[in-house]
Amino acid sequence: MEVCLDKIEISAESRAVKECDRPDEKIVAEIRAWIKASGSPHTFRLHTHTKPPKGTPVIYIEEFTLPKQYRVRNKRAPCPCCTDVWPQYWHLGKIAYFPLERVLRLVGPDCYAALDAEGHQIALNTMREERKRRQDIAAILNNPHLIPQLTARLIEWLPIITAFDNGRKGMRERLDMLRLPLWSRIRDGQLHVSRAREIVFKKPDGTDATRTVHDMQVYGPVAGYAFFAPDAKPYTPRLKRLQTSLSQVPTFRPENIPNLSDQERRYIAKTINQATTTMRDILNDITDLRRIFEQVSISTINGWSRDPGADFPIHFAVDNTSLYIGRTADNRLRIPVAPEFWQRLRSIPQMAETSMAAE
Repeated sequence: MEVCLDKIEISAESRAVKECDRPDEKIVAEIRAWIKASGSPHTFRLHTHTKPPKGTPVIYIEEFTLPKQYRVRNKRAPCPCCTDVWPQYWHLGKIAYFPLERVLRLVGPDCYAALDAEGHQIALNTMREERKRRQDIAAILNNPHLIPQLTARLIEWLPIITAFDNGRKGMRERLDMLRLPLWSRIRDGQLHVSRAREIVFKKPDGTDATRTVHDMQVYGPVAGYAFFAPDAKPYTPRLKRLQTSLSQVPTFRPENIPNLSDQERRYIAKTINQATTTMRDILNDITDLRRIFEQVSISTINGWSRDPGADFPIHFAVDNTSLYIGRTADNRLRIPVAPEFWQRLRSIPQMAETSMAAE
């Protein structure tokens, strides 16, 4: 069904040319607050609602989005570049500054491209680069403590994770030595058993007969099962690479961050983000893998081995100094582990969130 649009009355005040300087962060915040309250970009006090001259240079300062109640077709904002008096856009509008005219216009997301496609794309790319620069600065300023704290936590983690990697490697080697195909049975996180049942079928002569069929049934889930994965990569090399990256972050004082080169700021921000993400992922992984040492997981593996429907015997056990794997409790191999193997990984410092998204 076609929507009947209401013409928007543009006041003489909105159409009046209002010369101004390039908007700073304070003006951007004022624009966003006005749009959030009114849903009416064209009535902002500094907005000039006239069509810009074709090909005139433009600078996109930031983007904005109308509140939810103004997103229906008949309540959207008019754009001075194209629709002028008709509802047009609600998402990713541009705070556009025209330096030759010294005026500010709040325009649609791609509307100026109809007047100057190349100028629009240049302004868009420049805005994104500038936003990334501000995000990098904010990430560093909001997290000045993270580099030394993450470095300290890495030093604390390394012997624990090295011991864990060694224990896991030792377990894989013993499983290979014993030719125990545990991973092929547990790789989906569950152990299965075979159950026999009799079915009745008709013989060619029409008489009934029975035969035995075997169905696979779930015996039980095994938390931490990926500990046995044969192709799992060790975590220690990743941490050491991260430690090297953190050690290469240049020394800086918070007040000097805006004076750093774009490359230096991006390296610092990227390293902070990479370190927190990698360490959080490793912490979550190892926390989950260690569930294999919970009594319920150990009991599930050993109980499955004793079930008549299991296809090979296996015995798994742990104590404070070792892991054990074998076909029976009396015929098992020992994997010694360092004391650090059992130490808990302390959580990582939290990174303060920064956002420059359109509002």
